[in-house]
Amino acid sequence: MKYTTEIFPASAGAHAMLVLVPDAIWPAQRALLDKSAAKHSGYLTLDVSLPHKPRSTGPRSINNRIHGHCEDLEQQLPPNEQGVKFTADDIYKAMKRMAVSEGYPTWLSLDGNEEPLPMRYSSQDQAGIVNKVIQRFADQNDFWLTDYDESVKPPVAYKSKGGRTRQEMEAIHTGEGI
Repeated sequence: MKYTTEIFPASAGAHAMLVLVPDAIWPAQRALLDKSAAKHSGYLTLDVSLPHKPRSTGPRSINNRIHGHCEDLEQQLPPNEQGVKFTADDIYKAMKRMAVSEGYPTWLSLDGNEEPLPMRYSSQDQAGIVNKVIQRFADQNDFWLTDYDESVKPPVAYKSKGGRTRQEMEAIHTGEGI
């Protein structure tokens, strides 16, 4: 359960944090507090962070876009020097590592290594950093990425280079411009 809280100054150098629980979920919260009192001496773990827009995971979400672009790159990347073909997962991990230098957050893994934050914990803005790295990598290597023309219903998938629209890509293929 996630809530918005307020912090109030208190006396003697301490502060208080007030958590307002909506009536609709109070019964579930009360049950959690009762379980905590019975089994954990009343302790709870709170995750305190700045408010952020959670990442969406539905069709054409940033999450699906990233994974789809990695699959696009998998189709186009040649094998490495040892003749091994890169998988979409290899590409995904490499793009996240490359995104770290542009502000994508890291965390310490179980074995103590600093690694890119798993996408399941990232915000939409953080996922956007990975997406920009993928787009730049594709542009620098003249690879296409699947995009969608949302101006028509249902949306139409097309292969885009350099972030071009479907109309711009069609003009290139017909020799009419750009």
